[in-house]
Amino acid sequence: MFVELIFYSLLAVATSLGSLYIYLTWNFKYWQKSSLRIAKPLTFLGTYPSIMTRKRNMVYDIHDVYLNYKSNNRAVGVFVTRKPEILILDPNLAHEILVKNFRLYRDTLTSSWINNHQADKYATRNPFWCVGDNWKNLRTDAMGGITQSKLKQSYTIWQSSCKKLLKVMEDKVGNSGTNIIETRDLCFRFTADVMCNYIWGIDVGTLTNPTEVSHVVGMTDKWIMYTYKTRVYSLMATVTPVVRVIWPFTLFPKETDDFFSKLTRDAVQIRQQQPANTERPDFLNYMLQLQERKGISHDDMVGHSLTMLLDGYETVAIALMHTLYYLAKYPKVQQKLRDELMTNMYNTKVGFSYEELMNLPYLDQCVHETLRLVTLLPNIPRICTEDTTLQLSPEQSVDIPKGMVVTVPVYSLHHDKDYFPQPNEYVPERFDNGAHLELTKRGIYLPFSDGPRICIGARLALMTAKIALAEIILQYEINSCALTQEDQSTNVKSFILCLDGDIMLEYKSLTKYQGFLK
Repeated sequence: MFVELIFYSLLAVATSLGSLYIYLTWNFKYWQKSSLRIAKPLTFLGTYPSIMTRKRNMVYDIHDVYLNYKSNNRAVGVFVTRKPEILILDPNLAHEILVKNFRLYRDTLTSSWINNHQADKYATRNPFWCVGDNWKNLRTDAMGGITQSKLKQSYTIWQSSCKKLLKVMEDKVGNSGTNIIETRDLCFRFTADVMCNYIWGIDVGTLTNPTEVSHVVGMTDKWIMYTYKTRVYSLMATVTPVVRVIWPFTLFPKETDDFFSKLTRDAVQIRQQQPANTERPDFLNYMLQLQERKGISHDDMVGHSLTMLLDGYETVAIALMHTLYYLAKYPKVQQKLRDELMTNMYNTKVGFSYEELMNLPYLDQCVHETLRLVTLLPNIPRICTEDTTLQLSPEQSVDIPKGMVVTVPVYSLHHDKDYFPQPNEYVPERFDNGAHLELTKRGIYLPFSDGPRICIGARLALMTAKIALAEIILQYEINSCALTQEDQSTNVKSFILCLDGDIMLEYKSLTKYQGFLK
């Protein structure tokens, strides 16, 4: 009897495992009838096993496929767990999908993350997670608050935050005795200060109380980290769709929804109590104008506020801290940038205006080289919105059904030695004479994506990074030290392949210049 029990138990386990294996691999025959080359699934987990194993960031799995197949293929069929998708290998095809034939691929994969539209009312008001006409309308409304003229009017807000940033650095350098500053925290404090000042008109204390952790920042970090968990959940739902039913996940936690709702409501009430002649050129003022003109709701205002926070907080802090890290590693580049800043500063006499800051060529090149190396948007997955055919050559094409995901591997394009010799080196001169514009048109350089769904916060992000970099480089010589990490270790939980852990850099005070903030 006992032997029989063991036998049937083992049989049940084997049957269950066999059934699971068949379920996970059943779709692996999908591309066999197609002329598309197949990137053979490495395991029953699909082409990108790191999705489930979490041993490394999935971007590296994608990059391996890119390197293995790009020489003789413009695209390959892949499997994200058990789901068939297409990985684009040719930048010309990338441009076709993102720009020329945008109408056929206009929805993003992130829109599928929303499981409950009522519970995720703020996510549904963010263009990043929206589709169709709703995406277009929300994008138009949000972009109206960050046009070039609007940012120019708000330039003093960024200048004010830079003054506070320099005061924090001066205190740290003067009191530490070693001149070493943990740069990750510094950059996040700066972007938190400037973005909350611009969005809600509030001082969150990240620079005025640099030893304390702001409640706003804590809630923002919780909000962002929760979206990373949602990514894992969405991948689980790809394997087993029933997960969406038995585990009704939300994109944002209710705690942060309630917090940012109250923050926005309080900011509006404070603003409305101020005299009419004290109008402030910030995003909150724009939203109040939008409310008066179009009748947007409180929830719409919260959604737009979080859109700006998503565009200008974490990603800009990461870009800024990496640029400082690279400038410390490449002192000749740092000095060349300082020479440009000093020359132009003395030419202007009164300091940099918004236009002058945004048109400093070598500063622009340094930021773009950081965006190439770090790649804030490592992959761009687009959903095909109607049945179509992707022409790979005069003789070869592949039918793409509505709903299929087509991915542009931005990280791989940015690190391809055929386009960027010595791709792991920091060489801002690659982008001399506005080369980034031409490379974007060719589908090679896509830090903010391209086409109608290009990141709406690109101009805001560039201004935020540039203004901080300009003043820091004018005031300090930045060096690596014994505590500076040497390799670019990355967090598998993050979307972005960025330095993980503390970034310890040495800041040596230079002769005080009458910079553009004076």
